[in-house]
Amino acid sequence: MKLVELVREFFLNLLIPFIYLGYAILLVVFKEGNLPFSSPILNYLVFIAFIVGASLWLFSYFYRHPSVNFYPTAKELVTTGPYRLLRHPIYSGVALTFLSLSLLVQSWPAFWYALVVILPVNFGRARWEEKIFTEAFAEKYRRYQKETLF
Repeated sequence: MKLVELVREFFLNLLIPFIYLGYAILLVVFKEGNLPFSSPILNYLVFIAFIVGASLWLFSYFYRHPSVNFYPTAKELVTTGPYRLLRHPIYSGVALTFLSLSLLVQSWPAFWYALVVILPVNFGRARWEEKIFTEAFAEKYRRYQKETLF
């Protein structure tokens, strides 16, 4: 591995956890209280979205735990389990978890941080992974893209 790639991998392995830590700090520090559209039914729906997102995130992570890395590599093409339906179930789960958790604790700063920082970072990583997987697995990955959602 080239020095540039080693440095990039090192910083990505540090950066992503710090981005998530920033979200956690915002969540704790800026808990604002009632959102203008808060209602018991909406709270239940948001809670269900949180459970679905966290479950998808954790299940997908542990499903391919040895392959998960902040720096994408094309070791293998996983197309089973949650990857049978979604190409990026971890990123989808992260997005749903952070957005719904922000609404559950009613923190606008955390919601906007998730929307403006966490989602673009994860979608950028997904695009980067897709480029790497397209180069490594060519037509097999293109077929997989057509058969699955994000």
